[in-house]
Amino acid sequence: MPVTETIPLCAPARTDITNTGFTMPAHACDCHAHVFTQAREASLVSDRSYTPPPASLGAYRHLLSTLGFSRGVIVQPSVYGTDNSVTLNAVADGGDNFRAVVVVGEDISMTELRAMHAAGARAHGSTYCSAAAPKSTICRSAT
Repeated sequence: MPVTETIPLCAPARTDITNTGFTMPAHACDCHAHVFTQAREASLVSDRSYTPPPASLGAYRHLLSTLGFSRGVIVQPSVYGTDNSVTLNAVADGGDNFRAVVVVGEDISMTELRAMHAAGARAHGSTYCSAAAPKSTICRSAT
C-alpha cells in the first residue's frame, strides 16, 4: 500500500551516533531494534499506524559497534504483521550474535515455531491490540 495522508511516514533512525565513552561489559546485548527493507511496501499490513523508512541490518551493526554491543535482538515490527521474513532474514544475515522476537497468529503450527526457533527466534512479541497489530491470541484475550 502506498504512503497516504492516513498512514504517516515515520522519522528515520538517527545516524549521528557516537560512543559515549562507557565500556560495555563483554557480550553486551542490545535488546530491541527493527529492520525495514528497501522493498518494504510489499509486505506492510494495510491497517498500520505508520510507514517506516528503510532501516538496514548494516546500520544496526554500525550502531552496535559504535556503542560497544556485541549482540542484538531484532524485534518484529507491527507494520509487517505476522510476516516475519524480514526479521528472520536479518537474523540469518547477522549470524550467531543476533536473535529475533517474532509475531505469530493463533493458527501457528509447532512445525512453524520450530522452524522459527531454528532461524533464531526466541520469543513471541505482541503489540497489545494496536491498530496495526494482527489479532493474535494475546490480543484477543486482552479485549
